[in-house]
Amino acid sequence: MPKQPQKKKMPAWLKWLGIIFGSIILLAIAIALIAWWVFCDLRNAWTKKERVPLPEVVVTKEDAARLQPTYRKVKQAFSGKATSDTTVVLESDDLDKFLAVANEGRQVKEMARFRVEGDKIVVTTDVKLDRIPMFEGRYVSGDFYWDVKMDDKAWNFHLVTFKVDDRLLPEWIVNHVNKKIESKADELRNHYAPEWTHKLKSLTVQDGKITAVISK
Repeated sequence: MPKQPQKKKMPAWLKWLGIIFGSIILLAIAIALIAWWVFCDLRNAWTKKERVPLPEVVVTKEDAARLQPTYRKVKQAFSGKATSDTTVVLESDDLDKFLAVANEGRQVKEMARFRVEGDKIVVTTDVKLDRIPMFEGRYVSGDFYWDVKMDDKAWNFHLVTFKVDDRLLPEWIVNHVNKKIESKADELRNHYAPEWTHKLKSLTVQDGKITAVISK
């Protein structure tokens, strides 16, 4: 019988090379899967598929009677009918109630809640993340802590931190947000409030109160 040709043995170096590359591929797949699981876990921990209902604002008759004169004073000042600069001071608990009393504030009331803690304005709201890949249809909801100071020359907004269920947003994200705000401060000012920014002489936040001075 004719001899069967012998199969050539794979060189040892090629065999080890295959093992090494195969191990690298498996390791890469494992790392990718772990990264995806971690990403999904973080996404589910920090974001939600639905908006979180805002706390109800209760305005009693006494609240309305107390805040209506302030609202009329602010409206008169911004309409240019005041004979001198108008100073308005609002306590932390009155911010949401004032927006509920003011016709112009009802739309804002549907979007957020406001309070003052020391020298910080705290905005409770949610942000839709449709513009971020793989976050479409999700919301990040929590408390934004802001340093705010305004005068007739500049608006200074600085995000101090953002809290979601008692967890603080990583500092690098906060820094990124502040850089975006700094680069678009004038654009935001002119886009969102062009009709009254020239009237706001100053706004300060201190000792749990907001003090605004409106030019005559």
